[in-house]
Amino acid sequence: MVLCCFSAEPSSRRLSPESRTASSTWRVCMAETRTATKVGKDSAPARFWAKVDASGDCWEWTGARGYGYGRFSVAAGDHRGAHRWAYEYLVGPIPEGLQLDHLCRNRACVNPDHLEPVTQAVNLARGYGRSAQNAAKTHCPKGHPYDEGNTWKHANGSRVCRTCANERRRQKPRPKYGNGPNVTHGLRSTYTRGCRCELCKKASSEFEKARRPAGAKPLETLSCEYCGQAFTAPRLGRAKYCSARCRDRAAKQRKRDGNAATKRPAQPPDPPLAASKGQND
Repeated sequence: MVLCCFSAEPSSRRLSPESRTASSTWRVCMAETRTATKVGKDSAPARFWAKVDASGDCWEWTGARGYGYGRFSVAAGDHRGAHRWAYEYLVGPIPEGLQLDHLCRNRACVNPDHLEPVTQAVNLARGYGRSAQNAAKTHCPKGHPYDEGNTWKHANGSRVCRTCANERRRQKPRPKYGNGPNVTHGLRSTYTRGCRCELCKKASSEFEKARRPAGAKPLETLSCEYCGQAFTAPRLGRAKYCSARCRDRAAKQRKRDGNAATKRPAQPPDPPLAASKGQND
């Protein structure tokens, strides 16, 4: 049985930072494990340490890598990160919900002294990616501070400057509907929004003529049954209204008229009791 600084210690003490020793002790333990293991050359520990270069402060992984991290095949179909396997083999299991952060910023390093279990948020904040760069910013691109009163926080953790958002909202043009002062006439979209000027009606007619297939029924001018405006529709068609708005309003009007017609008339009040007795007498 191999006795080293990890095999004789309980798991709780192995996980505590106080029980960690210097890098030299880690190297001694690694050497003892490689030389004294009696499970054969094809075992996982022997194959793992054969691909580790511990000549420097960082234990460089010389095997396969993915995105800079070492990849180790423990068994058929069981592929793990080399640094995670080394930490679990020499220190203990990684706490649930935590990730291993390389303190040396070397992804190929498998030295447990250079690994620390942290949350994903801490791991991203310590890195050099875009998330870490944005998290380190204290002001927006226009110089407004990211303080509590000037910051909106989304559910995904991103931040938005309130001052810049309000400026964009004020500068955004309002939609142009109906016959307001800012309406651009002569467009099909303006006609569908309710404008019935000659320019908009002409634009709508040209649009309908351009999209009609060859051999379609000719168009004729009809009168809307709700608003009375003239509109073009296929001859012998069933069009009664110039727009969907008039159609919906006419349907609501028919519904109101139907409810008023079917409403029961009020019953006359009962005659007084004295008057009814006098009539009976």
